[in-house]
Amino acid sequence: MAACPLIFVGATDWEHPAWHGRFYPDGLPEDWRLSYYNTQFQAVYLPAAVWQAASKTIWAQWLNDTQEGFQF
Repeated sequence: MAACPLIFVGATDWEHPAWHGRFYPDGLPEDWRLSYYNTQFQAVYLPAAVWQAASKTIWAQWLNDTQEGFQF
């Protein structure tokens, strides 16, 4: 039986202007940020207004851009 983590480390959203050039490498395309974020964190907190407003297409992209087990 696989162990399930009890704590997921993450931040609120993955788009923070102060992270550009600090956390995110210079020149990283905007559409690669969630994938890069997922190399460092296993979860992200999205306010209800954000995840409820996201279309099925956006959700599919977010799920495609993250590893299995990533938590939203």
